[in-house]
Amino acid sequence: MPPRRHADSASILVEYPGWAKTADDTCPTGQGEAHRMTTHEEALSNAELHLATHREEVEAVIASLAMEGSVRFAQLKESDKGLMWIFKYGTVRVFVVMSGESNDDTLTVWAPVMKLPENSAKTGELYAHLLRSNWLETWEARFCLRENEVALHTMRTLDSLDPAEISRAITIVATLADEYDEPLIEQFGGTAPFPA
Repeated sequence: MPPRRHADSASILVEYPGWAKTADDTCPTGQGEAHRMTTHEEALSNAELHLATHREEVEAVIASLAMEGSVRFAQLKESDKGLMWIFKYGTVRVFVVMSGESNDDTLTVWAPVMKLPENSAKTGELYAHLLRSNWLETWEARFCLRENEVALHTMRTLDSLDPAEISRAITIVATLADEYDEPLIEQFGGTAPFPA
């Protein structure tokens, strides 16, 4: 019987049938010590196990946030291990990239918020506003410039990355970008990064 997943925007719980919930969640039902995989077919390298887990967690979070039918997935051309997802959340598109599977590889999440305004006086005011927002309002995410766009961005290495951190990174970028895009465009005169 396959594992059951429970996902919300704050946490993800995977239940495996036949496993009792214990203080350390390592003991299968009726056994007093941690279950160990013993066959060659069941054994995965540590890197493969982390990649599968991180990928599954990213996909579960995206499934809980994305507008129906909006998720796109791609293998990155410049990397044989890089993965990218794009999904729509509210009025924004969110990009999620895992650069590979090693501890030094990264999870990067960004969402374009607006194209820069044409009026240079407004651009200076916009930059000051974004820097103030970075200080107090964006948690682990940050406003940044990506070519001619303002985007919200966060990045973290995969080393010791847990499911709650994956969920938080994607959720923060998606919700804040959706919250900020229309007010910033209205106040500073930029345009939406993508056609409606």
